[in-house]
Amino acid sequence: MHETAHQPLTRRALREQERVRVPRRRRALGHAAPKPALAATPRVAQLKRKSRRPLTVAAFVFAIGLAITSVVPMLALGQSATAAAASAAGVQAPGQVQAWKASLADTAPQASRDGYSAATKPGTFIAGGSIRWPFPFKSPISYGFGPRVAPMEGASTFHKGVDFDPGAGVPIQIIAAGKVTQVVSNPSDSLGVHVVVDNGVIDGHHIESWYCEMAPGSIKVSNGQVVSAGDIVGNVGISGISTGAHLHFELHVDGTAVDPLPWLTAHAGQP
Repeated sequence: MHETAHQPLTRRALREQERVRVPRRRRALGHAAPKPALAATPRVAQLKRKSRRPLTVAAFVFAIGLAITSVVPMLALGQSATAAAASAAGVQAPGQVQAWKASLADTAPQASRDGYSAATKPGTFIAGGSIRWPFPFKSPISYGFGPRVAPMEGASTFHKGVDFDPGAGVPIQIIAAGKVTQVVSNPSDSLGVHVVVDNGVIDGHHIESWYCEMAPGSIKVSNGQVVSAGDIVGNVGISGISTGAHLHFELHVDGTAVDPLPWLTAHAGQP
């Protein structure tokens, strides 16, 4: 018996045979063919990276918004708290502070001097009352009552009156009804041109009002004349030992010079 001789396979046939044999061998061994790599993986990663950006921006915007909404109420609260504290402390706007101070000064009782307390509030001043100020308006005061350094040679170191300074030539009115007891027209007198009026007894005390250092030639009354509150006694001027035009006004209670301001405020109100 003759064996059939096998012809050698060509290279192409060998490659074809190997290609067919390999999958069969793998299936026989129970191995599944490897799955192709997911082409979508890079795309998914890219989408994830892109999706993170809007989230980051949104988070940043949200954080800023949260900060603003937190700060604004705090600022408002701070302003409200400051205003409340200022109100509680009585602190106000510049224009209101001055008014508050004036109100406090007007309503607070003044210190008692010479036995008289000026606690009368403004508004009770009556220009036509039985007791008046030397002027029917509030006059500036250039010198008060009490000890002082003599402003010039010959002046006293204790000022026995108050110097009203409304301006030269302004008429001076008598503060209360009474009788003129002294008229001095000599401008060289230590009190200059002056008039003394005996106002009688007021509130149990003998009162005299002195109108001094008036303008020469301005006296409107005569010695012994009965006068009423509001009568003109003379005009503001310069006479006696004086540094300028003013009225040197003295008030004597039971023979002693006292500070006229508390007495006038208590009896005539605050102009």
